[in-house]
Amino acid sequence: MSEAKNMEWTLVIKKGDVVGVCLAVLFMLFLMCGGYLQSRGTHVTPKIVTSRNNNSTTNTTPKQTANVPRQTNTTPRQTATPSRQAGNNVATAANTNSNNTTAVMELPPPPPPKPRPAFLRLDENDLSTRILHQVGPAYPPAARRARVSGVVVLEVRVNEYGSVVNVDVKSGPDLLHQPAADAVKQWKYSPIMLDGEPIPAVANVRVNFNLN
Repeated sequence: MSEAKNMEWTLVIKKGDVVGVCLAVLFMLFLMCGGYLQSRGTHVTPKIVTSRNNNSTTNTTPKQTANVPRQTNTTPRQTATPSRQAGNNVATAANTNSNNTTAVMELPPPPPPKPRPAFLRLDENDLSTRILHQVGPAYPPAARRARVSGVVVLEVRVNEYGSVVNVDVKSGPDLLHQPAADAVKQWKYSPIMLDGEPIPAVANVRVNFNLN
């Protein structure tokens, strides 16, 4: 019996030793954790400070670099001014165009066409190029006996069909006036046109009398 009791006490003591050892280990772990945490706490502060410093330095750098785009942004704003001026110029041109169109619309009506003349005055050469039929003058015997020769100038009026309707003597020997007029009255011209329509004309005509 005594040996059994001794065995039980021995087990109890051993159990107590184990518990003590466990407690001691836990205490040591507690101390180690506290020291570790303390060491982490001491090191955290510099890291936080350095991180703040880094953040502050890094934050200042973007602020400085952020000013660069603002400076570069001023250039488009300055260049935007010509575009606005161009827009204003376009608007001004449009206004002037509208004003011009208004001015054109407000112009007075064109003057009425000039009245059509009763006849057209032509040069002697112009009328001679239009002749279609020509009769030579008869030489008067009295003028031939008197040896009269020369040029008779006549003013000839031609109607819109090219027929001679009137002859006036301007100059030349008297004995040759009538023969010259009688011959020219038989001449025929092509119609003289004005604005696409025939018109009477007046021109001078020369009739030569030559004894040879």
